[in-house]
Amino acid sequence: MNSTLAALLPESLRFRLVESRFLRNRRNKKLGRMGTKILVVHPHYPGKPDIRYMPLGLAAVAGVAEQQGHDVHVCDLLNEALPYSVLEEQLRRGNFKLVMAGGFAMQVASMREIVRRVRDCSPGTKVLLGGVGVSDIPEIALDYTGADGVCTHEAEMVLPDMLRAVHEGRSWHQCKGIVFRDSDGKVVKRPGGALPEKLDELPYAAYHLFDIKNIAPKSYNGWGARKSIHIMTSRGCPFRCTFCINSLLNDKEYKLEAFGGELTGSKKPLRHRSPESVVKEINFLKSRYGIADFHFADEEFITHTEHLVEMCAALKTANVTWSTSGRADWVNEVKLRAMKEAGCRFIIFGIESGSQKMVDIMDKRAKVERAAEGLLACYRVGMRFIPNFMIGHPGETKETIAETLEFCRSLKLPYSPAFVTPFPNSKMFHDNKHRLGDWQAYFEKLANVDYNKHVFTQLSELTPDELKEARAVGEAETTAKAATEYFVDYSEKIDPTRWGALPPA
Repeated sequence: MNSTLAALLPESLRFRLVESRFLRNRRNKKLGRMGTKILVVHPHYPGKPDIRYMPLGLAAVAGVAEQQGHDVHVCDLLNEALPYSVLEEQLRRGNFKLVMAGGFAMQVASMREIVRRVRDCSPGTKVLLGGVGVSDIPEIALDYTGADGVCTHEAEMVLPDMLRAVHEGRSWHQCKGIVFRDSDGKVVKRPGGALPEKLDELPYAAYHLFDIKNIAPKSYNGWGARKSIHIMTSRGCPFRCTFCINSLLNDKEYKLEAFGGELTGSKKPLRHRSPESVVKEINFLKSRYGIADFHFADEEFITHTEHLVEMCAALKTANVTWSTSGRADWVNEVKLRAMKEAGCRFIIFGIESGSQKMVDIMDKRAKVERAAEGLLACYRVGMRFIPNFMIGHPGETKETIAETLEFCRSLKLPYSPAFVTPFPNSKMFHDNKHRLGDWQAYFEKLANVDYNKHVFTQLSELTPDELKEARAVGEAETTAKAATEYFVDYSEKIDPTRWGALPPA
């Protein structure tokens, strides 16, 4: 497309033209780079069949592949509630050289089923997996799913070489950031993949390949009265909580063991996009899809004060509403007022426990008193929040649960904790792998269990029955006394007048 003409067109129209498959293929053909035909598959999550969200990792992967000139198609099993037969039909008629799938640990069982269908319907097609569900357990994932390879890094810097190898019919031996089995069945670890530092230079998620009209009105963490979608304003986190992926990604010794070598590129634990870049993407999504509510799916939005204030100043000009997550011990009235004035509807706080003993065991590097101060600041500012707790972490006792209940009583918080579950990509998982049994049972259970009703496995001295009883008693007691008006009502029956009543500090 002529660059002078493009500059005269509205931004939304420029995106439409750039995203046109016909024009993209014509451009690639002219440049002599018609690439590999690729199918990106978003796996099922049987335990939450009604959940809807934008799979940002897969959409980023699709965007990178398109930028490299490949012919990318999507099969969104989860968001479109598709049966596997639809995938099978695409595989039979698609002639794909590569299938890419990925997601959370709860979707690994579905990844296994996807690989099985690929083997049945298109035996010559390679399968590459990625995402937090498999990236730190590549050998386990290869054995369990039968996939050809597992990408162990953020995709943007390492995926192009992998795709080029597939396109040229070569092995992945010269690629970085991948673990795969060679033709002799030997596991090959290829370390050294770089992490992107200048996030503004990365391509947008390939929104146009997904059914945004279906996702946006039902988006998880969204607002039912408005179209909503997840986006990222940063990557990484400076902390090392034992139950979180950063307990490993910020651990140099672990990365050497798991990936066969250290990562290159950015060494920053937290990397930000510029406010201008975020607002530009928001304006595109508003113009293209009519979306005016966003959930920033960052691992940690709140800690960096200067960036938060600059981001909020930019978001005020966008005239949107949004939500995010963060640490209560890092909020204060200055940050909260900036967020509220910029359209923030609520914050999800991972408080986890009101017991300092447990907070220390989790390696949160936080003080319970400081978290309480952050929540009181929310009350004063009028910022609504959702406090998340967990129960049953290694080290949990009746005494630590009692301390958490007292914390909730003092702050008028409801105590409805999730039962602790050891997910891949966490120190807690690797410390407790011996408790999990066989991987078939583990991944099937992850896919289907309700973490608010069932104890996944016993990690503390308390039995599953004792944990269930403690949760039920604590929930009944605190819910009856808690001031819950700050909770977000996701239904369209919302009564605007209720937002005026907040519990006292």
